[in-house]
Amino acid sequence: MAKIRGLDGLRAISVATVIMSHAQIWQQLGISSTSLRSIFSAELGVRTFFALSGFLITFLLIREQDQTGRVSLLNFFARRVLRIFPLYFLAVSIVLYMGYIEWARIPDCTFIYAYTYTLNFAPKVCDFKSLSHLWSLAVEEHFYLVWPAVFLVGRRFAVSAAILFSLAGLYFGTSLFHVGTAYDTIRWTFPAAVPIAFGCIAAFICDEEHVVSLFKNRSISNLLLAVALIGLASPAYFPNDALWLCSVVLLVLYIYHWQNSALVNVLEFRPLAFMGLISYGLYVWQGVFTGNGPYRPDNLPFPPSVDVGLWLTIVVAPLSYLCFERPILSLKRFFSWQRSPSSIEHRGHRQIANR
Repeated sequence: MAKIRGLDGLRAISVATVIMSHAQIWQQLGISSTSLRSIFSAELGVRTFFALSGFLITFLLIREQDQTGRVSLLNFFARRVLRIFPLYFLAVSIVLYMGYIEWARIPDCTFIYAYTYTLNFAPKVCDFKSLSHLWSLAVEEHFYLVWPAVFLVGRRFAVSAAILFSLAGLYFGTSLFHVGTAYDTIRWTFPAAVPIAFGCIAAFICDEEHVVSLFKNRSISNLLLAVALIGLASPAYFPNDALWLCSVVLLVLYIYHWQNSALVNVLEFRPLAFMGLISYGLYVWQGVFTGNGPYRPDNLPFPPSVDVGLWLTIVVAPLSYLCFERPILSLKRFFSWQRSPSSIEHRGHRQIANR
């Protein structure tokens, strides 16, 4: 399979929910239903990103090991650095400059956490709204510092570790609606990375004989899709982390096994797929420019109003991908485990990176 069709579209929907929540588009549309907005919340959009990331990265680790007999940790981390670091540090440095020219009032401690990729551990007194969304990138990078080594111990060990990690995280609670005191403890890598672990588990089971036989049966697969969609709506009527995460896994497995389905064809609608392709930049820039919401504690130029920030995001994100991110991404070919740049690894990492 050269590319898993549909996942870019799913990623686009996820980033759209984040943007619509932060830019208060629901309110502008007159949608006041908390039940409906809970289904399409920024929190669940981020968790979908997490699950897709875990699935795709583990999927590619499995393929690399199957086809080469090994996994190169050096190349793995080089690809991650090329994809995530340049845009991340560019965005943080732009915000730092806004503070330097006194367009924004930013706590000094904010940048200690931002530049060390530990914003998810930052106390609330170090929070600055235009960087607050970057906690999720810290969670991912912490997880992937450990996960490849766990994978190399053995697949049985890795899937067992992912299951135990998930169960422990669910026991302690993974609801991102939780608010702590001095810290948002739910943003700490444990338990925030539980959706990533669910995605990892999905990658291990997607080609298992029993799973394949289930999804090859059209009637059963359609029933599983219906169950997944109902489960994804569960925050509106029965909020439960395990139910929602299992529903995401079911949806990803359906997409994986039914690449020519009507659902996948809709998700491959070109504007939607392109939005998924640049979703990493959309996610980073929407937070920087909108301030992740309307709250403005100081009468200062940065961040601009939410409306202006939204338009800046729409303009800057595609330019960022085409002029800044894509040239850097081309360097990943030097760290590919397959010679052909059109290989599954190259395309798959394109899907992984665009979060």
